[in-house]
Amino acid sequence: MTSRSPPPARGVLTFEITGYSQHRGLGVGKFISSAGFGVGGYRWCIRCYPDGDSREKSKGHVGVYLELLSKNAKARAFYEFRLVDQVNDCNSTLVIGYTGKAPTLFSTRDGPDGSKNCFGMYRNESLEKTALEGSPYLKDDRIVIEFHITVIKEPCVVVKTSCSAAAAAALTTEPPHRPNLSHDFSRLLETKVGADVTFKVQGQDFAAHTSVVVARSPVLRELLSGQAREEQGADAHGHVAVNVRDMDPGVFEALLRFIYTDSVSATMAGLDTQQRSELCRSLLVAADRFDVKRLKFLCERTLSDGLDVDTVAAMLALAERHKCDALREACVEFIATTNRLHDVVATKEPCDVFEIHGYSSLLGRIGAGEFVQSAAFEAGGYDRAVRYYPHGCSHASPAGYASVFVELTAPAAAEAPASCEKEYLAGDVIKIQGVVTIFKEPTNSGARRIMVTSAVARVGEVPPPPELPGDLARLLYTKEGEGSPPPADVTVFVGGEAFAAHRVVLWARCPKLYDQVTAWGTVNIFDFEVQQPAVFRALLHYIYTDSLPAMDELDAVGELEMLKGVLAAAHRYRVERLKLICERALSTRLDAGTVVATLALAEQLGCTALRGACLQFICSTEKRSRSVG
Repeated sequence: MTSRSPPPARGVLTFEITGYSQHRGLGVGKFISSAGFGVGGYRWCIRCYPDGDSREKSKGHVGVYLELLSKNAKARAFYEFRLVDQVNDCNSTLVIGYTGKAPTLFSTRDGPDGSKNCFGMYRNESLEKTALEGSPYLKDDRIVIEFHITVIKEPCVVVKTSCSAAAAAALTTEPPHRPNLSHDFSRLLETKVGADVTFKVQGQDFAAHTSVVVARSPVLRELLSGQAREEQGADAHGHVAVNVRDMDPGVFEALLRFIYTDSVSATMAGLDTQQRSELCRSLLVAADRFDVKRLKFLCERTLSDGLDVDTVAAMLALAERHKCDALREACVEFIATTNRLHDVVATKEPCDVFEIHGYSSLLGRIGAGEFVQSAAFEAGGYDRAVRYYPHGCSHASPAGYASVFVELTAPAAAEAPASCEKEYLAGDVIKIQGVVTIFKEPTNSGARRIMVTSAVARVGEVPPPPELPGDLARLLYTKEGEGSPPPADVTVFVGGEAFAAHRVVLWARCPKLYDQVTAWGTVNIFDFEVQQPAVFRALLHYIYTDSLPAMDELDAVGELEMLKGVLAAAHRYRVERLKLICERALSTRLDAGTVVATLALAEQLGCTALRGACLQFICSTEKRSRSVG
């Protein structure tokens, strides 16, 4: 038995504080915090206490801490605290580091006394406030803090036995990543096998599968289900064509690929920064239009990462228009934390249009101080309206001027010469187009947290998990008549129990089962000889979700038998990744009473990894028996 340590994970956490002087006087024990960073599978951030922490000896010093953010986690790490020399054009300078023989233990779990040790800290007396403010580390009211961190991975135990090298390798590797859902459905999209809907986008056709797209997009579900599908004009084979207006074909193709794969990496490959930004803008609009939430989030994150003075106003307008809270907050954070408000060019994106018809008669009906008002519109999370005063907002208004207000609680007026009617009045109609850009104040709740470095963390610490498995699970388990997905087109009977499924999913994920289904021609009901309905249910669950179902209701014996049954089904239908998952699960459940039967099953099904685990268990048990004897 040997212990094998995986290589440590290394990363550099950078916290740039712009407008440092604004944080002086924040108060003892008050801090500003960086965005979250991922290193070694954990989330970290940097805290800075401009006036020191709450300890007595920190007076007159700046406090800097490395904080573990991951919940209910323990991590061991070496780290170095550095400051960047901004005057001498040098690299960062080591202030203090913990790089001795033993790493620091960070923990967000409750200790025996209820305490937590989620901070690594350096001695506050190492960084005096007065010394810092006269140092090359502070320039143009800006300071850059770095933590160089090395996360120590826990060692894994490897037991050497007489099993073959291939079996040993299989036991110490993760289940193969391909084929998986993303890979299989990408192949389904490319081959177009069983496609029953065609999207027509500016003269280009894109073949797709109703079962997949309706599971992934509520908008497409409504468009392609029930009566709405019939209105699309399905042909004799049930194939429909859908016209998609106001969208670039390349953008729709990228949207469709994400629907099938839950990924944009292939679409973004080879694009430069500007091209990625432009595509992300268009994809965000498409994702909002078709309600593909995870794609919308990923686009927000990418756009947040590319914010600069020239683009932040346009991004803020985009965020307002499509209700992108995370992107909007990132824009506000950028403006607030970089103190570049005056450099930001106001957006020219329209928020609303107020049309006044019969303008000439209006001039004779109302006087100075009287107005007409638009309908309410939403901007920045608030209801607003446009007020137009043809003769000025009061009798004191300059003669010959009209007044325009955007009303909330404290409206600000904008005046324009009445002579502009000659240029902007056409057909006795004047149009007023409102442009509203909202800048929100940063939140301040006790300890002020300002995210300024990592745009990824500004838009939520981590992206939501892939939605493809969950969407396909709903496709599998939603019963006919409950709305949502279209009815299944094949029924499998196992031990008298019926299971509904979709041919295109079976083709993508389990070709052998698909071949058995299609062998029955137009008859969609056939018998399936598996030992238990529960085993087939687990197999079907894996086909749709790439994971085994929960077995919480089973005892240890029932769980073991279930895994054996699923292993046999995976072998029969050549679902290799599921087969290896079952082998690994069974290898962790071996005991003296089950190992012989499990070894026989491994021999029967050709399970190299499981066979090696059984032999390993038997050898180690025999050695222990001899040592005791």
